[in-house]
Amino acid sequence: MPKVIVIGLDGGTWNIIKPLVEKGKLPTISNLIKRGCSGNLESTIPPNTFTGWKAYSTGKNPGKFGVFSSINVDIEKRKLIVNNSYSYKSKEIWDYLSEAGVKCGVLNMPTTYPPKKIPNGFMVSHFFINVPNYTFPKYLENELRKKFDYKLAPDYLYTVDKDITIQECRNIIIQRFEVAQYLLNKFDPMFFHMSIFWIDHIQHYYWKYWAYNDAKYGKVIEDFWVIIDDGIKSLLNNFCDEESYVILMSDHGFTESKAEFNLARWLIKKRLFSVKQPYSRNIFLKIASHVDLVSLMRKIKVYSLLRRVIPYTLQRKIYVSLPSGDKMPRTDTMIDWEKSITIPIGDGIYINKHLIPSGEYEKFRNELINDLKNITDPRNGNKLFSEVFRREDLLKGDYVNNAPDIIALTNEGYVWFPRLIDKEWIFTPQWSGTHALYGIFCIKGPGIKKGVQIEGARIYDLAPTILHLFDIPIPKDMDGKILMNIFEEPITKITYREYIKERIKISKRIKELKSMQKI
Repeated sequence: MPKVIVIGLDGGTWNIIKPLVEKGKLPTISNLIKRGCSGNLESTIPPNTFTGWKAYSTGKNPGKFGVFSSINVDIEKRKLIVNNSYSYKSKEIWDYLSEAGVKCGVLNMPTTYPPKKIPNGFMVSHFFINVPNYTFPKYLENELRKKFDYKLAPDYLYTVDKDITIQECRNIIIQRFEVAQYLLNKFDPMFFHMSIFWIDHIQHYYWKYWAYNDAKYGKVIEDFWVIIDDGIKSLLNNFCDEESYVILMSDHGFTESKAEFNLARWLIKKRLFSVKQPYSRNIFLKIASHVDLVSLMRKIKVYSLLRRVIPYTLQRKIYVSLPSGDKMPRTDTMIDWEKSITIPIGDGIYINKHLIPSGEYEKFRNELINDLKNITDPRNGNKLFSEVFRREDLLKGDYVNNAPDIIALTNEGYVWFPRLIDKEWIFTPQWSGTHALYGIFCIKGPGIKKGVQIEGARIYDLAPTILHLFDIPIPKDMDGKILMNIFEEPITKITYREYIKERIKISKRIKELKSMQKI
């Protein structure tokens, strides 16, 4: 049985990796590229964390697993749903493998909290703040806390303190690789997935410093990738041999952020979106416009205490309603459902059909799509969106009708968010780096082409390709296909699986002979 290790790098991008490889800064990743095949990995549309990771692990589009961003909208119940691992309606790679008797382990993949049971395996889930009950089996949480002082997330982020953020994210990433080695030793899984998430946060905020070679922070991103490369080296040296498969992948790519478009303000001006602002909310707005509440709580040392004493369910409600980075309350706490024909949440626009005359839904949606297509950057006339889709033209599956009615893909470097501020365009966005459609893919192992660039890989294709490595039939409802272009041509007429088994036998025989020579 083969061993497969997948290292997921949130926001991993060739825009960063290739220049560093050329400089000799990433010898481990460089070696994997030379000894395997690599290329772009197309993410979901739009490229985001909540759809990208699950498209990888399920092999399906969001219309089949039912989650479209961090929040889903239920127009009928006038309700916003904060998604967690149980919101996704699909089996994942490790479910199929476990059923076939393959021992599996998952470490820190976004979208996995709360953790689900992996028969004959383990899961250490990921979340964006430090919360309890994040492992399966349950005892593992206490074990990791005692041995590693394990943390899901840093206490400080960029908007609070740049330097402490760097140190905390660095410590967490180093810790992830240490924990990975501990878990591999303890459980010895044949399939293991680990994600490095906080590089995404670092790239969001420190991209401008890297791009313009800032004197103080210009090498922050480079330093993090060197740490990741060292971690991969240690992991592979201790747990992989020539018969192991190693996969590097990312949920989406990354690029420089050119500008941010405020979709909420645009829809408000068109009288298609409305928010409530009662007197008490107005007072809160005035206070919040001058104070970053999260930063204040951290500065006066009460944030950690509050996290420990406030129940997790309440923490999440508070977290959703806290001021965002632009010091204003998030849109989803202030919707006027009686007046809003459209709801801009997550990465799409939901349409409230109850407020549109009967029979005019399609006409209204098509007109809104045309208006969106014509939004341009006032500085240069460049279009905000490269594509604007009706949901059914992009997605398929049982949950398509739960998706935003309109889904759009921005041109590279542009960002659209619903924010309750007066500005329609922000040309110096706080996120100086943003998501891009194409992430990274690299695979090395027996029977894999060497030093070859491949094209056409999609994030949906990884699940069926991994199942194929274990000789497990591909479920018919997967959208992805086996990446056959990564494999060498068999030199005889035997099947590929027989070819791999024969190579393993030869390798074992060589080891036996070497061992006998030493006696």
